[in-house]
Amino acid sequence: MTNATSFPEEFALLQQELSRLTDRRHARGKVFPLAGVLCLAELSLMCGYRSLSAIHRFGDTHPELWPHLKLSRSPSVPTLSRLLRMVSVGELRQALMRFALELALRRNCGMGVVAMDGKTMGGVWEGGEQLRVLHLFSQASAVALDQVAVKGHLDEPRAAQAWIEQVAGRIEGLKVLTGDALYADADLCQAIVDQGKDYLVKLKKLASTVPGRRVAILRPGAPGAQHGVSGPRSARAAGGVGVGGTGNLYRLPRPG
Repeated sequence: MTNATSFPEEFALLQQELSRLTDRRHARGKVFPLAGVLCLAELSLMCGYRSLSAIHRFGDTHPELWPHLKLSRSPSVPTLSRLLRMVSVGELRQALMRFALELALRRNCGMGVVAMDGKTMGGVWEGGEQLRVLHLFSQASAVALDQVAVKGHLDEPRAAQAWIEQVAGRIEGLKVLTGDALYADADLCQAIVDQGKDYLVKLKKLASTVPGRRVAILRPGAPGAQHGVSGPRSARAAGGVGVGGTGNLYRLPRPG
């Protein structure tokens, strides 16, 4: 990776994207800019300060950051709680994706290969359970491209399918998606074909390890699409879209 930007430049880009978020507060009585609070939270998380009280302490012990974030002091815990609840998760997700795509361009790297994998968010709970996400990471640009909340690891293929159908087409330079055996799913593979891409499943077993789940090998070929299956010893990739383990889904070159 050729990093053509510095950390201050990249952080300024993040501030710029976060400043576009809708601030639902009334103009009167605003003390802290929303973008500044979000940037403080981001810096705190990067340094391992995960709770609201820890974010407040981080800001309180680093007053040198206040001018750069346009803060007069570190926001209190109630203020942090109130402001962060106002932020639209969907709007924030789009802002972070724009930041990631622009960051990849400034680092002189395309998206190239993006790895799909489920992650459990340490210390993040929702409905009494730890939050789990489908995490998409660009290896070439070293950028976390997106995260999608999932109900559990068996929900990851559905989330991956929705991401491919709704988001992947807007990601310039995306060539290959990789994942582990869980993503060798018939509906997911069909979604890849429906997007005009190809897949290759590297089989280790002929039967699914999840009862009732259809694996990609059982899916009939669609007209004009290229459904590829390789044996255990053939793990070649030629660029495109794919999954790994019981299958790395790889793109196959189209004939002609």
